[in-house]
Amino acid sequence: MKKIGIFGGSFDPVHNGHIEIGLLAIEQLDLDILLYVPVFDQWMKKSGPYAKPKDRMEMLEVATEKYSNLLVSDLDIKRNKRTYTIDTLKEVIAENSSISEIFLIMGEDSLITFGSWHKSEEIKKICRIAMYRRNEEKNLIGKQNSIKILEIKGPSIEISSTMIRRNISLGKKISEFVNPKVINIIKKKGLYNSND
Repeated sequence: MKKIGIFGGSFDPVHNGHIEIGLLAIEQLDLDILLYVPVFDQWMKKSGPYAKPKDRMEMLEVATEKYSNLLVSDLDIKRNKRTYTIDTLKEVIAENSSISEIFLIMGEDSLITFGSWHKSEEIKKICRIAMYRRNEEKNLIGKQNSIKILEIKGPSIEISSTMIRRNISLGKKISEFVNPKVINIIKKKGLYNSND
């Protein structure tokens, strides 16, 4: 029987913070597998430019390739339409009969809006929620005190995909925040106006 963590998001692009959170989740939640699930449709995002789903998948795959317990799933992308977290959780459970426990990994900013998520009450029934606090000086857990939250502890991560996309468009270096192989894909494909 396996304990699996689900870490969903746009990962546009995946950065070192995403990987660090995954590794901390595995260690602190005693997970057998951490599954990164990139969304197909970034309908909640307001500022581009964005990478195509297949490019985000490729970047995630090279960023996680040296870790045997960090895996990437194309569940959401294969649906080729807007999907919800509850759909992803149910499909992961249906495809893995050996799951003993499933954890939904999210950042503290996502937790704030959790109550408005599609079928959030059902989500709470089928998985445990584990939160990584991006900034230690902010404490937003109290706003969701109706949910029993597991906290993943670690250093403050001041990296965001939005910041990285902005730096690329301005011609600034991102090597401090992003895997070199991910940078190669960004340059090769001209993502985020990197060739402008």
